Amino acid sequence: ALAATLGAGYVGTGDLDLNGLGLASGFGSAVAFDAAGERLALGSSAFAGNTGAVHLFTSSLVPVGNLAFATNPTGTSNVSVSGLAAALASGTNIALEASNDITLASALTVGGAAGGTLALTAGRSILLNASITTANGGLNLTANSGGSDLTTVNANRQSGAAVITMGPGATINAGTGAVNIALTAGTGLTTATSGSVTLNTITAQTIAVSNAGTTTGSNIVLNPGTVLTASGTGRAIDLQARTGTFTNNAGTGAFSLTGGGTYGVFSDNPDNTLEGVTGFTRRYNIADASAFAGFAPAGANVIAYRIAPFLTVTADALSRIYGDANPALTYGLTGFLTGDTTANSTTGAASLSTTATASTGIGSAPITVSLGTLASDLGYQFTLAGADLTITARPITLSADAL
Repeated sequence: ALAATLGAGYVGTGDLDLNGLGLASGFGSAVAFDAAGERLALGSSAFAGNTGAVHLFTSSLVPVGNLAFATNPTGTSNVSVSGLAAALASGTNIALEASNDITLASALTVGGAAGGTLALTAGRSILLNASITTANGGLNLTANSGGSDLTTVNANRQSGAAVITMGPGATINAGTGAVNIALTAGTGLTTATSGSVTLNTITAQTIAVSNAGTTTGSNIVLNPGTVLTASGTGRAIDLQARTGTFTNNAGTGAFSLTGGGTYGVFSDNPDNTLEGVTGFTRRYNIADASAFAGFAPAGANVIAYRIAPFLTVTADALSRIYGDANPALTYGLTGFLTGDTTANSTTGAASLSTTATASTGIGSAPITVSLGTLASDLGYQFTLAGADLTITARPITLSADAL
């Protein structure tokens, strides 16, 4: 496959423009590569008035294969996208690591129908400025990670927030392969500042995205027009903003489940989150990723939140006249998050009691609240606040007898 072109006016990725080097005239009468294909000798029969010349070039492209953090720890490794596509098309699994950023500058299109798995691991960011088609191969993107070589990454990672960003127009099509995207907490990294995971359209059997970055703003964002399409069963789309917020700028059509699966979203709280979709079960007080994995009601789409909101159950203050029966004891509920009501957030009823009887003297008697059967399937917690029953004097009418 063509990796680069040398000649007058060629300025594409990996190309060499001979005009810029003043070598265009009389160039290329003889060509020779070394055995590895990394060094090139080009002969010119006539050059700059001389009888001839030989020009030596060293390729900036590294051989296609696995690259570890330590392979080129202080430099930039340029990998031929066509060579990478050919290797993956043969079913070879490829793992590329970089201490700083990994950038896809041109489209990676794997031929055939049984592509190998591509794993990209960056000490800082992964920037997809072009599309990826994997021929049903898996795609694993991991950023803000030192992998198994923290020493190399800590020595070479630059400052700045780690992000995973799909640039304008970039898409991922993994067919029946799995797409796993993770911005980690940066455990063990000297510099672990983190930012958002920003997504465009992805098609795969399963799509799992997590952002565990510890810096404020470590969010998951769906760009306008994004559609996440998953053909798998179970929780086929799993999005976890483990420390930040989920923002759906794509609207109601963001998720497409073509294989009978469900979607799950994990975020901080609904007042910060832009859900944008309908037809899901909401749940609060899901503490972490492990609890989220365990919250999987059969066949249900879910959006779960770390926030543990409280409802206050407050007894109503009441009054009656001495000697009368106690009035019906009532209470109110406050503290609902946006969109929640008593009807859609709670079941059962609180229990109320008072020590007052018809013969209790003028003054006040406490009204006590207990949970009774009151509960919340959404995960609300409860605080209880009592009140007083005020007992007032009974009016007495004195009438003189007629004589």
